[in-house]
Amino acid sequence: MRTVLQINVISILFAILLFVESELMVNVYRIERITGVSGISRGVSIAQWVTFIGLTALCFYLTKSRFAGGKSRFAVVLLWFPYYWAGIRGFVALFPITNPAERPLPGIGLVILAMIILYPVYVVAIMLAVSIRRSAKTDA
Repeated sequence: MRTVLQINVISILFAILLFVESELMVNVYRIERITGVSGISRGVSIAQWVTFIGLTALCFYLTKSRFAGGKSRFAVVLLWFPYYWAGIRGFVALFPITNPAERPLPGIGLVILAMIILYPVYVVAIMLAVSIRRSAKTDA
């Protein structure tokens, strides 16, 4: 039961990582309107990088410290998607687009689709990096 909970927590963190990245990309116009700051896209880009690096480091550390070399951690490769989908649906329900000028550009949808398709490769890379670091420590 503990392993299942740990897998779900790490899956939620991976989902939050992609959710924050995609929502910041889509809602730049809303953020500009709400804050009243024009040209906030640079700040959003910095926030995306900080979020990406910080949550990647957190996911790497938690995966390394919580999983003792088992293959069960690779379930995260698929389990992040339901949490991501729930986050997107919840965000859309809580914050609907009321101003037609805030609709994202159609090209952003393709970028997010590419992110979703390539994201499992990123998750597998982190899991393999944890496995390689763990095996390098045990071999030395």
